[in-house]
Amino acid sequence: GMRMQPADAGRLVLASEQHSLRIDGQPLPVLRTRTPVVVAAHKPRGMAVVLSAGERDSRFREWLVAISAALSEGGIGRELSPVGRLDKATTGLLLLTDDGDLDLALRDSSTLLKAYVAVVGADAATAHAASTRLLAGVPLPDGEARAMDVLVMGSSEELEAAAQQPGLAGLAAISLPGAPAAAAPAGGGARAAVLLRLSDGRNRVVRRMLAAAGLPCLFLHRLAYGPLDLAALDLAAPG
Repeated sequence: GMRMQPADAGRLVLASEQHSLRIDGQPLPVLRTRTPVVVAAHKPRGMAVVLSAGERDSRFREWLVAISAALSEGGIGRELSPVGRLDKATTGLLLLTDDGDLDLALRDSSTLLKAYVAVVGADAATAHAASTRLLAGVPLPDGEARAMDVLVMGSSEELEAAAQQPGLAGLAAISLPGAPAAAAPAGGGARAAVLLRLSDGRNRVVRRMLAAAGLPCLFLHRLAYGPLDLAALDLAAPG
């Protein structure tokens, strides 16, 4: 038979498979914790990541549905949402999760650094001079933005050398004039590649801080999110 035991006000009562909670004889549903799902994906160029149903980008929605369908085939049926956003022209690592608390913790973290590489419309000397401002902090309308680390590369050889460093293998896909690669930006003129690491996750903050430092951003790619490295995860750009 069932043994009923009343609970005093303020007493912590845990429900399990062997026990149930009842109010006026009616069972309460048991809340079970589950492991959050986190998916690392390679966002292509040409679709904007959206955060709410009111913001529509049909290509992104279709991409998200395809990822969710692949998870369902593997026995993981979860509704995923993007952690933060990447604008339409930005490519690279995007995290998706089904856990709202984890999403908020990742986006609000002041210690979890995101790594980006930008190709800017300036020569290496100009980019080196601007890097001091990026490290010191540049004023933006919604508050100062500061990079924790900046590396300027003015040639394909410097890009190749930097790509040998831990976590920077993705730099091998970036091109400056004279070296063909998949991520070559359009147009001519002076070019330099700028690697930035920062915790700031505000909308278009990397493009805006580069512009404020006098470096027009021609191409932007996210290499890593905290310890997750796009190249190490072997996530090729979608076709």
